[in-house]
Amino acid sequence: MALVAVLLLAALLGVGGWYLGAGPGAYAVVPPLAGTSQDAATGALRAAGLSSDVATAFSETVPAGEVVEADPAPGQRVRKRTAVQADRLAGQGALRGAHGHRRQRAGGR
Repeated sequence: MALVAVLLLAALLGVGGWYLGAGPGAYAVVPPLAGTSQDAATGALRAAGLSSDVATAFSETVPAGEVVEADPAPGQRVRKRTAVQADRLAGQGALRGAHGHRRQRAGGR
């Protein structure tokens, strides 16, 4: 009887480890972030099991302080603890990004 209990426990731990390490439980869906504040975007990513990497973007039409896009894109399935880059607007700049917003170059150039 004790052997059966030990084998059952080992099987449950193995299935649980697989589920969280490589199975469906290891993944999260990137939440929609556009139009939210940096704090709200960071909170939504944390709640989904993801981390955030906030970059500064620039736009001539969208108010400063809002997140305008994310990479990976919202709705994509990624491994938990993945860093999602959220582009937060800070004003006008010099480099136009893929969605018509301006993105600051690395190093502030």
